[in-house]
Amino acid sequence: MVVCSIGGTSIGKSLLELCDRTYLLIKERIPDLRMIFVTGPRLPTESLTVHPDIEVLGFVPDLYKYYAACDLAVVQCGLSSISELAALWRPFLYFPIEGHREQEKVAATLERFGAGVKRYLSGTTPEDLVELITVNLGRGVSYKPMRGDGAKQAGRLINKYL
Repeated sequence: MVVCSIGGTSIGKSLLELCDRTYLLIKERIPDLRMIFVTGPRLPTESLTVHPDIEVLGFVPDLYKYYAACDLAVVQCGLSSISELAALWRPFLYFPIEGHREQEKVAATLERFGAGVKRYLSGTTPEDLVELITVNLGRGVSYKPMRGDGAKQAGRLINKYL
């Protein structure tokens, strides 16, 4: 199962359209492929015209459950999705919005931890994406561990001033 998600922005529509253009090419290699698109809260599902075998969902409040079950995710570089995928140790391809400062910062963090595979939409053809998906589908991951004690650290810092 491949989950393609664009998070909370409609700017990712072109990423979903690219994923749609790869669907039949991937099905030739992986006949039992299941692909799910998650448009999020700002892109109406009916605004996409995709292959009828692709499941299209809108906003999914428990998206992390889909991520936990997927063999690969294809996402933008939003902090929530990326954090969930890294915490779940799932393989993923991420496409930061070019020129978007926050997403570039998140991408730099991912590179430091060796998490995910970074690409840019402008330099990715359907054939490139087919190769990336095929190679990374179900691939084991070995990300560097990320600290999970941010709230505790923040509490210590704040406590100094109270």
